[in-house]
Amino acid sequence: MIATRFEETDLLDYYDVDADGRFEHTAQMRNCGGATCVDPIDAIIGRGVDAVIITGLTPDSLMRFHQGSVRVLMTSDPAVRATLDALARNELEEITIDQFARLEKCRK
Repeated sequence: MIATRFEETDLLDYYDVDADGRFEHTAQMRNCGGATCVDPIDAIIGRGVDAVIITGLTPDSLMRFHQGSVRVLMTSDPAVRATLDALARNELEEITIDQFARLEKCRK
């Protein structure tokens, strides 16, 4: 399952997606968040990741991803398989800073 908010996730899973829409699980990293650990956003940017898929995140995390040229895609389904299938069908919405501001206003 995908964590409710990116910042609350325990594990980060990395997948490669080929042109046919097939997925290969390539790596997994524990998000330990302590002083001895690598910041998960820095780790993602450092791996050259093209996009992350989230169900929620803070404005600070969104800005850091955008500054690192990582696209942020939103899913409403926390099931990994269903989310990967939606990605293959190009059904996930990319979240920009402007879209995030509109989403936050709708939640209030």
